[in-house]
Amino acid sequence: MKKVAVELIDSIELAFKWFTIPDDKAKYDRLVSQWERSLRAAGMNYPPNIYHDALDLIIANASSKDDAPMPGDILRACEKVIERIESDPVRRKGLYDWREKYRLARIEQMTGEPQDGIE
Repeated sequence: MKKVAVELIDSIELAFKWFTIPDDKAKYDRLVSQWERSLRAAGMNYPPNIYHDALDLIIANASSKDDAPMPGDILRACEKVIERIESDPVRRKGLYDWREKYRLARIEQMTGEPQDGIE
C-alpha cells in the first residue's frame, strides 16, 4: 500500500499544481504514511490499479477550481470504479479472480494453513 500512496501523491502533485509535496524527507515520509493509513482505514482493499483508476476518474471530472483530492475522495472514487468494473463482463472476471486470491491469502495468513487455489 505504501507504493500506491507514493504513486498517488506524486500523480496528484502533477495534476493539481497547488498540491505540494514537502521538500523535507521526514515530512514527506509522514505524508506518505498518513495517506497509507488513511487508505487502509476504510477497511477496504483494492487492487492497485483501482486506486489509480479512481484518481483518473477524479482528474477527468476536475475543474480548475477544485481542491486536490484527499484519501477519502480516492476511496469514494474507488467505489465508482468498482461499480463500473462489475458491470463490465470482461473486467469483472479479473476483479473477481483478484478478490478470490486475496480472500484465500488472508485465510492462509490468519490460519497459517495453505489454501487451495493459491499459486
